[in-house]
Amino acid sequence: ATPTRRKELESRAKEYRNNARQHAPLPTRVYAGLINNLSIELNDIEAHTPQLLAALRDGLRLHAQAKAAQGGQEISIGRALIEKYGLVDYIARRGFNIDRGLRSLNGVVTEVFQVCKLQIHVFSGMRSEEARTLPYHCMVTTKGGHGRTHSLIAGVTTKLNKGRRLRTHWVTTDREGFRVIRLAQKYADVIYEYLGATPRKSDNRKDDSPLFSSPDYLPWSVGQVKVGK
Repeated sequence: ATPTRRKELESRAKEYRNNARQHAPLPTRVYAGLINNLSIELNDIEAHTPQLLAALRDGLRLHAQAKAAQGGQEISIGRALIEKYGLVDYIARRGFNIDRGLRSLNGVVTEVFQVCKLQIHVFSGMRSEEARTLPYHCMVTTKGGHGRTHSLIAGVTTKLNKGRRLRTHWVTTDREGFRVIRLAQKYADVIYEYLGATPRKSDNRKDDSPLFSSPDYLPWSVGQVKVGK
């Protein structure tokens, strides 16, 4: 481009900036609807979490036994397991095929992580990649002025830092933000227990253990991630 064209482009960009008006990304009514729907989803997930976690842990035990004895008949085991813990209606209502057995539980865990991640967006303002890469140990509580307790989410951002990773904090609430982090940790615990791993708290190791650990690490996954133990 010639210097004349570059000046014309700069002029048009300046004119656009001077005349731009900021608008909310979502109308307030729509945003309020999103918050309300997330709350309903979380209430439903939390109500079924004891059964889901028990089914996952029991599934890991039974899958190991079946694999050793019969080559791993995870579909028949999974269907019986889902029925045992009274999860048939819940899993079907979530749109997953219970005939896929244990693999349907992977879809449930993935959905739980997605709902938790959305709630973190809403009650912190962080971007998608920032939430996706949060470490398992990301809750920080500090005492502020007048004895107030502040709930912070510790993570990494590259925003306004020329692409370099920078540790930072986002303000949230214990009731909404920490609520879903604790919920996600419960499901991540099952995966880390299977892997024989313990999420580290130290700054130089905490990024090794993400909050949203992939369900593909579970042994019945079609594309199971292989890791050294």
